[in-house]
Amino acid sequence: MIIFDACCFLYCIKALLSFNSNSISYDFSHINKSIRHTAIILAKIPSIKVLKHLNALVKVGINAFVMCDEEPSKYINSTNRILYVSNEHLAQYGISLNLVWDRVFVWLYNQSWIDYVWLIEDDVTWSNIHHIVDFFNRYANNSA
Repeated sequence: MIIFDACCFLYCIKALLSFNSNSISYDFSHINKSIRHTAIILAKIPSIKVLKHLNALVKVGINAFVMCDEEPSKYINSTNRILYVSNEHLAQYGISLNLVWDRVFVWLYNQSWIDYVWLIEDDVTWSNIHHIVDFFNRYANNSA
């Protein structure tokens, strides 16, 4: 029982430090200004963790969005950063599975201004935003 309590305590401290390091690290993250990164977090619903990641990405200059699998207005006020493609709209493209991946591809198909996008599933996490920025910058010109 003591080991379990210790693990829970350490996990809570790690979570708090992770939150604090995200706040501090914004100033140290250098986005490649010559390339406008676009990232879309794919999520069933706009959870607190997902919104925290969205906010962190936007604060460092990444054009970030969340594509929801469920109608987001049930969970959050409308914003231009929270995306949803209705089942009816998917049906116009002959799509019947209605997964978040289907929704994001239909949305991207209609966005001619986006030529390169990072798709991030909601279970991807980071402790410091500059790691994601560095990753985006490293592979920004990769044609693969």
